[in-house]
Amino acid sequence: MKGIRHYFIFPFVKHAAWALILIFFSCKNSKLIPEIRIENITFGSGGGFTGRITTYSLSPDGQLNLVEGEKIDSIKKIDLQQMNEILEKAKALKGYQYNTSGNMNAFLEIKSDQYTQRIVWELGSKQVDDQVKQLYDELYSLTR
Repeated sequence: MKGIRHYFIFPFVKHAAWALILIFFSCKNSKLIPEIRIENITFGSGGGFTGRITTYSLSPDGQLNLVEGEKIDSIKKIDLQQMNEILEKAKALKGYQYNTSGNMNAFLEIKSDQYTQRIVWELGSKQVDDQVKQLYDELYSLTR
């Protein structure tokens, strides 16, 4: 009887051991890239004769606000799908630097849990990256 049990159990244990070894070695020791979490996007424009700057703030939950000094006025709430697309576009700009101002300027500030990035350009400039302008235009269109 002992031989029959040994005959059925031993191959199972043997295969299970090989399966565990295979699983153990097939798992890579890969370094995970931490996910960037955007905390806030601030954008706006201003300058010129008056020096007035209009500033908007967009939070990850889609809340769009007009910021005037200490005063914050709610404009609207952006739907989740559109907000996720905006956040991905903002993440794609990580590392891009441009800070050239003129008479009338636009700016885009992306604050994440890992960095704060401020991009400033003169309105009408052809030097700033098109992805920056496209994101800015999309954000600005939400304020209307």
